[in-house]
Amino acid sequence: MKRSLITQLLKIIPMVLILGLITKNQIHAQSVTNAQILGIVTDEKGEPLVAATVQAKHIPSGTIYGVYTREDGRFNIPNMRVGGPYTVTVNYIGYKNYEEANIYLSLGQNLRYNVKMTPEAVSLDEVIITAKTNDILNSDRTGAATNIKKEALAALPTLSRSLDDFTRLTLRQGFIRGFHNRYRNFIYRTGQSI
Repeated sequence: MKRSLITQLLKIIPMVLILGLITKNQIHAQSVTNAQILGIVTDEKGEPLVAATVQAKHIPSGTIYGVYTREDGRFNIPNMRVGGPYTVTVNYIGYKNYEEANIYLSLGQNLRYNVKMTPEAVSLDEVIITAKTNDILNSDRTGAATNIKKEALAALPTLSRSLDDFTRLTLRQGFIRGFHNRYRNFIYRTGQSI
């Protein structure tokens, strides 16, 4: 009796495992709702171009998907909307812009898209950087400060008359002028420290 039960179980277990794998693959296949474009961007010699801009624009919705190429010139744009048309544009300074239109993506597709860029002379305009000073942020103010009047301290409800009663009211509890009690600095208006 025990032997026939074990034999029955040995026959059923592989069938259950196979059925589970088939079901898992079907569920995974049903969960894919997008596509991706992947490839490599190289120059005319076949050398990879690092940090080239790759953009794919979904024309009907105006959605733009964009990435930069990695150190090996490869890129991938995941989770793209299925359908199209898409316009793919590749830009890199010193090379002619590459553009291709009317690209359509199918459900679950990994579209390989390799681009070979051609050099082009480019003149860059000058960059002018201007700055202006701010009265609040200046070299005289080196950190956060809070001024508290004597009347406010006197009116503060307290049981122990300690500093911790006051610091509980601030977001930076325990971090006044340093990270420890020994490094805290309090200055009266007259300039005397305590």
